[in-house]
Amino acid sequence: MNKLRLWWDARAVREQLYLALGAIIAVFLIIYLVVISPINSAVTNLKIQVRQQQALAQWLTPRVPLLQGLSAKSGVVQPVTSTNLLATVDMRLKQSQFANSVTEISQSDASSVRVSFNSVSFDDLMLWLAQQWQQSRIAVVQIDVQKTGDAGLAKVVLILATS
Repeated sequence: MNKLRLWWDARAVREQLYLALGAIIAVFLIIYLVVISPINSAVTNLKIQVRQQQALAQWLTPRVPLLQGLSAKSGVVQPVTSTNLLATVDMRLKQSQFANSVTEISQSDASSVRVSFNSVSFDDLMLWLAQQWQQSRIAVVQIDVQKTGDAGLAKVVLILATS
C-alpha cells in the first residue's frame, strides 16, 4: 500500500486528476456492464413475452365461450379406459381431418397419450377435442400451442387422458 501511495504522490496534480477521472469512468462502466445492462435486457425480454402472451390471450378469448358451450352440452358418453386410450385416439385421428397433421402419437404413461401436430387449424382442433370430451371423456391434461406463420394454424403438442 505504501508503494501505491508513493507512486500516487509522485504523479503531477494533472495526472492525478486524469487517473481519478479514468477510475471513476471505469467504475461506472463496470456497474453498467455488470448490473444495468443485464437488467435492461431482462426487462426488454419480459416485455416481449408479455406482448406475446397478451396476443395469445386475445386470440384465445373469443374461442372460450364456444369451448365452454360445447363442454356443457351433454350427450351419450362412452368412456374410454386407459388401456385402450392410445388405440382409440389413434383411430379417431386417422378418421379425422387431422390425419396428415399428426407428427407423433405415443403412450406417455399408463393413462395418457401424447399427440404432436405440425401445422393444424387451432379452431378445428379445439372442436375435435371438445367432441372427444363429450363422446368419451378424453380430456386434455397438458397443451403447448405455438403460432405458426399462417393465420389460424398452430403447432400443438398435447397430452390426453381419460377422466
